[in-house]
Amino acid sequence: LNVADKFAPLCKRRVRDNNTVAPWMTDRVKNMMGRRDAARRKAIKTKEGKDWEVYRVIRNQTTSAVRKAKKIHFAEAVTEAKGDQSLMWKIINAFTGKSKGKCQVQNLARPDGTNISDPSEMSQEFNSYFATCATSLADSMPTSQEDPLRHIPE
Repeated sequence: LNVADKFAPLCKRRVRDNNTVAPWMTDRVKNMMGRRDAARRKAIKTKEGKDWEVYRVIRNQTTSAVRKAKKIHFAEAVTEAKGDQSLMWKIINAFTGKSKGKCQVQNLARPDGTNISDPSEMSQEFNSYFATCATSLADSMPTSQEDPLRHIPE
């Protein structure tokens, strides 16, 4: 716990609002998701093979509709962004789930208990930790007399 607090301190995160709808979510897709969920609840309740088959068909149709809606949405967004590299990269990052995190380490506790708040000192502390952690880990592991290449065919 001390190491985690030291090198990966808790940070504040925003939780997404449930009212925020994905930009590609259409009414048709929402309705299909509702039908899928209802079919799943019914299949669980009745435990009949027929109901499970209906659920699987609806689930697969819903998955297909979601993929198609995403594809159409991002194709339209890319078409709109033609010629604007900045907007294009925003769209690509949104599609791949990459976004700049706003979580920054405000201060860092050293092993001796002192706190660091200067970014360059924190950088040095992280660097020295990660530069030596592999060596420390290797030193703590038991040595083996077996040949490490014994599993590789010649």
